[in-house]
Amino acid sequence: MKTMYLTREEEKVLDGEYGEGQRLAMKILCALGDFFEAERLISVQSAHVSGVSYKTGGDALISTLEKFASSGAKTSILTTLNPGGVDLERWRDLRVDEN
Repeated sequence: MKTMYLTREEEKVLDGEYGEGQRLAMKILCALGDFFEAERLISVQSAHVSGVSYKTGGDALISTLEKFASSGAKTSILTTLNPGGVDLERWRDLRVDEN
């Protein structure tokens, strides 16, 4: 399998020079790129994060999201996410931020 080409800047991200959150995101992008035999990354202006629920991703997804959260990772482009359901009676018990 051919490895996807990365620019020097992208290699810095993968090496963790911009923090753990960006390193983890780049690691995921590289794995996907290699799997789909992409030649390189492309520039995007926005992204949609799909499948972010326990039902679709299980424990592995939760673990990955916890890694992003604990690293203080933030998106760097406009990012959307499907709305999640919230228990309107027990939202405080579930530690949902009221803001």
